[in-house]
Amino acid sequence: MRPIALLLILSAPLSGTCFAASDPSPFPFDRSQLSGWWGESFSTDAVCGPGNLRTTMEISPDGKRLEMRFDRKWKTELGETDHFGASIVAATSRTLVIRYDHETRMKPGGGPVEWELSMAAPGVYRWRETAWRPGQVNTVVGIRCPA
Repeated sequence: MRPIALLLILSAPLSGTCFAASDPSPFPFDRSQLSGWWGESFSTDAVCGPGNLRTTMEISPDGKRLEMRFDRKWKTELGETDHFGASIVAATSRTLVIRYDHETRMKPGGGPVEWELSMAAPGVYRWRETAWRPGQVNTVVGIRCPA
């Protein structure tokens, strides 16, 4: 048997397994970037202190949903709740674009507001509304809290 034919025969089971196990369009955002508890702040107060709200975030296995759970009930522009759900509209290796469930705020051109969570550094994220000019972020900084 020719060496190339033998190589193809021997590698067939391996390549079949690799292709079957791989997703043709893998989710680009590394979910581990959002692990743990997070605090958000717009001041120099202790972000992870006991008086500040803490959040966990989890991306669904199919990459279509983001679930955010708070350590207590919290009053927001969308109402009082201990969790939020959102659809993931787009993702890159360091950003998620989400649309909150039941969003009532509207973009200037119409349609519900969408938010981009951008990982600024390991353990640090920033929020921006997608309708804002490029590079513009809000004053909130998210910091991963110690375990």
